[in-house]
Amino acid sequence: MRTYADMPVEEMNAMLGRLQRSGREIGRHALLETAIGVESAAQFDAPVRTGFLQGSHFVEPRQPADEIAVGASAEYAMAVHERHPTKSGWFARVLREQLKRITEAAFRKAARERGPR
Repeated sequence: MRTYADMPVEEMNAMLGRLQRSGREIGRHALLETAIGVESAAQFDAPVRTGFLQGSHFVEPRQPADEIAVGASAEYAMAVHERHPTKSGWFARVLREQLKRITEAAFRKAARERGPR
């Protein structure tokens, strides 16, 4: 005796299409979540005298849709980043030390929220 199952090709193709679309959507969402996480960590680690530099961090989606800029818009941000006596390199340090954790968390969140249904 043999056991078999019919494979509904149209349904399988539809599911494959949903998986492909959700993969792109997950990637875009994870990119944005990663950028927001980097911005947040950089704000937390930035030197604070008046709070202006800390508040000038930004996330800016760009075209094409898979590009996002993250930075600080204060005119003196680069000088402080390079020369601050105790917090120099805060932004680069966030990328070096926290990017992997932030990205992994962003992908988990994106997959949970945007995964195939």
